[in-house]
Amino acid sequence: MLLPSPLHALRLSLCLAMALSATACSPEHSRACEVDANCFVDEQCIAGFCQFDPTPEGDTNADAEAPDAEEDTDAREPDAEDDANTDAEEDTDVEAPDTEEDTDVEASDAEDATIDPSPICLDHQSICDNRCVDLHYDSSACGNCAITCNSDQECIEGSCAQRLDTAPQTGTVGTDTSGGFGIDMTLDDASRPHITHISNATDTTLHYLRWDGQQWRGEFSHPVEGLRPTRIALDVNNRPHILFGDPTSTASETLRYAAPSDGVWHVETVATPRFARDFDLALAPDGSPRVVFVNANDEVTLATRTAPDIWEHTLVDHQNTAGSSVAIAVDQQGLTHIAYQRFTNGGELIYATSTSTGWDKTSLASTHNGGLGISMTLDPQDRARIAARANTPANPAILYLHNTSEADPRVWSELVFPLESNATTASTSIALFLGTLPLIGFQQDTSARIIHYNGSFSALDAIDASNTGRTALSAGANHLIQAALQAPGGGLYYFINR
Repeated sequence: MLLPSPLHALRLSLCLAMALSATACSPEHSRACEVDANCFVDEQCIAGFCQFDPTPEGDTNADAEAPDAEEDTDAREPDAEDDANTDAEEDTDVEAPDTEEDTDVEASDAEDATIDPSPICLDHQSICDNRCVDLHYDSSACGNCAITCNSDQECIEGSCAQRLDTAPQTGTVGTDTSGGFGIDMTLDDASRPHITHISNATDTTLHYLRWDGQQWRGEFSHPVEGLRPTRIALDVNNRPHILFGDPTSTASETLRYAAPSDGVWHVETVATPRFARDFDLALAPDGSPRVVFVNANDEVTLATRTAPDIWEHTLVDHQNTAGSSVAIAVDQQGLTHIAYQRFTNGGELIYATSTSTGWDKTSLASTHNGGLGISMTLDPQDRARIAARANTPANPAILYLHNTSEADPRVWSELVFPLESNATTASTSIALFLGTLPLIGFQQDTSARIIHYNGSFSALDAIDASNTGRTALSAGANHLIQAALQAPGGGLYYFINR
C-alpha cells in the first residue's frame, strides 16, 4: 500500500487541527485559485478555491498502484510458477533417486528371495558352497571345503586315504572268545563290513570295528553293565551311528546313542526304558538318527534327535506287554516306517507309517499271532520288507511279509518258511540281494541260517554258531552275502558267501 505524500499529510494535519478547533475545512478557509496550478499538487481548483479532493488522487493512486499490483502479480506469478516448478523439479529430483533406490532395493530383495538361504546343518556338519558337508567323512570336502579326494580315495577322519576294497576272509575276528553278543552289521559304499558286538571278558564292553579293505580296525569301545543288543547304521559318507542298551540298574535301563563328531566319539542317552533290549535304529535322508523302542510303560515310542543330547519322543502305540519286538526304516522322502508286535487280538504284527496327522497302521500276520524278532528294510521303491519269527510255538516258522503295492501300504503278501523247531529268541535279519531278492538270517539251536526267497524259499547256508547269538546279515554291491555271528566256542565270527 502507498503512503500519502508529505503535502497530503500536511493537508490532513491542518484539517485535523481545524476540526479540533471546531473550524471546518471548507472553501471559506481555502486559498483562492483560478486553475489547479494555483493549488498544491494534491489539491484541485474547485469553485475558485483550492480544495482537497481524494477522488482524483485516489484515481491517480489507483493508477499508480495498478502497475504495482500488476508488477506484484507479475512478480508473484513467476515466483509461484517458479516455486511450483522448482518444488516439482526439486521433488522430482529428490524423489527420483529414492524411487530408483527403492526399485533397486526391491529388485535386490527379489534377487535375495531367489537365493537359497543358508542350509540348516546337523551339529557335526559344516557349510561348503551352501550345502552341508561332513569334513571328516565327505570325499568332496575332506578336512576343508577346498579339498576333494581322488576317485580311488576316501575321506577318513578329515584326510584322503587310498581306498582298499579287498574282502575279508571267513573266520574268527580277533582272539577274544568272550565277544559276539548282541551282534549287528552293515556295509559301507564299498561293501566293506562294519560290526558292533559286546564282549564280557573282565569288563562287559561294547565294541565297534570295521574292515578297512586290508584289516579289521577297532574304532570305538564303551563299557556297559550287561549283555544287550546293538545296532549300527552308516550315513551316505560312511559315518557310523551306534545304538546300544546299557542295563545300569535293576529298576530301569539306559538306551544310548554314540557317533563321532570332530574326531571325537560322543555318547548320549536316548531314553531310560524298563528293558533296553527292544529297539532299532535308522537314519533319515539328512543323516539324523531315528530310534524306535519300548518305553517303561510298554509303549512303542519313536525318538528323534533334534540337537546334541536332545531327543524328542513320540508315542506310536500302546503295546501293553513287555518284551515286544520292534523295527524301523526311513524312506527317501523322510517318512518313518515301524513294525512291532502288539499283544492284542491274540497277537498281531503292526506296520505303521508316519503321516501329517499321526500314524497309518496295518495289522499283519494275525493267523500267526503276529511276529517276534522283527527286522525290516525298504526296497528301491520304498516298499517295506519284513522278516519275523511266527508267534506260534506249536508251528514254528519264519515269516516274510512284503508290501506289494507302491500306492497302498495295506496290500501285503505273507509267506511262511516252516521250521523243524523253534528259532532262538534273537532277532532275525533281512537284506535285499541285488536290491530286490530277500535274504533272511536267523538263529536256530546251534546253527546260523540264511534263507533266500525267489518265488520259493531255499536254504543258502547253515553255519555252526553259538545258541546265544544273533545272525546279522548284509548284501553289498559286490554281489557277496556277508554275515556276522557268534562262534560256537564264543567270539565274533565273520562269514562271506562267495
